Amino acid sequence: MSRPEKLTAQIGLTVVGIDVMDTGRLTTQLTGHDAVITAFGGNIQPAVRDYYVRGVNSIINAVKQAGVARLLVVGGAGSLEVAPGIRVMDNPAFPAEWKGVALGLGDILEQLRSEQALDWTFLSPAADIVPGQRIGHFRLGGDQLLVEAAGHSRISIE
Repeated sequence: MSRPEKLTAQIGLTVVGIDVMDTGRLTTQLTGHDAVITAFGGNIQPAVRDYYVRGVNSIINAVKQAGVARLLVVGGAGSLEVAPGIRVMDNPAFPAEWKGVALGLGDILEQLRSEQALDWTFLSPAADIVPGQRIGHFRLGGDQLLVEAAGHSRISIE
């Protein structure tokens, strides 16, 4: 369920509630914009992996058809590597309730990696997003899970 009312109006930000599965309507809405940021969700769906793939594919197709120059996909830490070729979600202790989401986002990341016609970025936060103090800095990485000296991967909600 889209909840555009949770975002406050700002200059340069367009907030619209729309069904992302309606690629045609989404294409119309995206036309004329410079970038699209998607944090598409759906972890309450019964076939969550398929739902994520279908939803993000609709967004990707709409972005292309609308001629939007840039797509930013907010993913999760599950697709990050803890060792070469071993993702966070490959760990048997990975929470079962997040597995479908992680697999769907992993599928999307693999699809984007072969994408030739789209300028995209896949953003993966730390493994744990917890309440805490805003410290005003963070690290950027690549495909590997970033951890602190004690081995934890976390960032504050703030």
